[in-house]
Amino acid sequence: MPDDPPSLRELQRAKDERTLLPGEDPSSTYLEDALHWLRVYEELITVKASLLDRTADALEGLTDDACEDLDVDQRLLRAQAARYKSRQRYWLHRVTELANGRSKTSPPDSHLHVLAAGGGDGAPGGSPPDG
Repeated sequence: MPDDPPSLRELQRAKDERTLLPGEDPSSTYLEDALHWLRVYEELITVKASLLDRTADALEGLTDDACEDLDVDQRLLRAQAARYKSRQRYWLHRVTELANGRSKTSPPDSHLHVLAAGGGDGAPGGSPPDG
């Protein structure tokens, strides 16, 4: 359910730079895929930046106790934004490789994790979720 609080594992994976989004396949040899994921991460970075700005503005004038608790939210948002930027750099590199005709790549790193809907695990490069 959307209102369920995230589990500790979901929170850890949300900031883990090795986490992939559902359907994200780092070994794809299609330029269209690389461009798609570059665009996805650009969108996510934009949203996180907006949320960080809005929460920073909201902290002004609050009590120290409220600010201390809300700082946790800020740190999580910054960690997620850093993960998105890391993935964006990867896809920018892939776009460059594929656009220059260098479509061969080694298999995806086994340490990458797919962030499946609902917080479950999937295999890197797995099929995108239905919907």
